[in-house]
Amino acid sequence: MRRRTGWLTLGATLCSLGAPSSAQTPTDGPELSLREIPLHGRTEESLQEVARQIKNPISPLWQITFDNQIVGLDRGGLDGDEVDYTGVFQPFMPVNLSFFGLERFAWSRDFRLITQLTVPYVETTPLAPGPGGDRKTGFGDIQLASVFAPSDTSGWLWGAGPTFIFPSASDDALGQGKWQAGPTAAAGYLGSKWTAYAVAQQWWSIAGDGDRSRTNQLCLQYVLLRTLPHRWQVGMQPSMAVDWTESRGNKVSFPVGLGVGKTVRIGNLPIQFWVEADYYPVRPDDVSAPRWGIDIQIIPVIGEAFSTYKR
Repeated sequence: MRRRTGWLTLGATLCSLGAPSSAQTPTDGPELSLREIPLHGRTEESLQEVARQIKNPISPLWQITFDNQIVGLDRGGLDGDEVDYTGVFQPFMPVNLSFFGLERFAWSRDFRLITQLTVPYVETTPLAPGPGGDRKTGFGDIQLASVFAPSDTSGWLWGAGPTFIFPSASDDALGQGKWQAGPTAAAGYLGSKWTAYAVAQQWWSIAGDGDRSRTNQLCLQYVLLRTLPHRWQVGMQPSMAVDWTESRGNKVSFPVGLGVGKTVRIGNLPIQFWVEADYYPVRPDDVSAPRWGIDIQIIPVIGEAFSTYKR
């Protein structure tokens, strides 16, 4: 169980690094539009907007997701379900295009480049049936996505760019052994109460171990959230996986779920906590596949690399 709580402990440690908390300033004056609310202010209104922007797929906020994914696999190697665990370290880093020396172009202020790195730490199910089956534990294949998107924080949103998977797994059983590349795209709507969007990533193998199978796979995350008072959110944010190389009936893993989250401030650090339970009504027939999943996230919003928090 120590491995499965490692990311939670690391996230909690980071949270404790914030400065001592000061009293929040009550919101005074006329109500601001969503676009006018300062994201790094100290008011309740500001923190509520931070909660909303954490779930924005093209958010202007620098953030780190510590994600604990626990999945029950059907036909996982022993009789009944077996449990897979993946801990994910996922920095999300948006930079305005004007930072790259493009400020002479007026349009550069209206677009940003978003880079997201995904580093998984995996504990697999037993690779052979029976009590003697060994688990494999270590780092999986690293993913990198770069999205070009408008600098919008409300309304209709979109973004597109390339995405890559690197054969960085510490053991053959934890990765696919292939260099992979393809497109990624995000589209949806971010309102004051409702958030709905989808993020698609498609990869094809382009190089790698010749003895490993080629890859052709899709990951589609679909999000539907309701924003509630006091920085609460409820909804779902599961991801569907499609392996185009599998036979009919074994291609798709499709989950639905329900989760709840809240954003708080610890010292100067806004942090969102999210817990979700998923069920897979559509899953492969003849191969090991997820039946259910639990997702536990800790998401601190860190100071931007090129600016500081406003008090």
